[in-house]
Amino acid sequence: MIRFVILALLILLTAALVWLWWSDYVLIEKCLDHGGRWDADKRVCRISVTPPPTSPAFLPV
Repeated sequence: MIRFVILALLILLTAALVWLWWSDYVLIEKCLDHGGRWDADKRVCRISVTPPPTSPAFLPV
């Protein structure tokens, strides 16, 4: 009986891991939490970044 329970739990865990990998659920949630846009075709998070203002010390003379 205990073997059946362990086998069932192992199958459920495997199914959950396959679903998480296939759906990119965790990656999409993290991307959206950080203000990004998920690009499903390339499976990447697009985050727009503005460059910092240029310091006068680095301006050409």
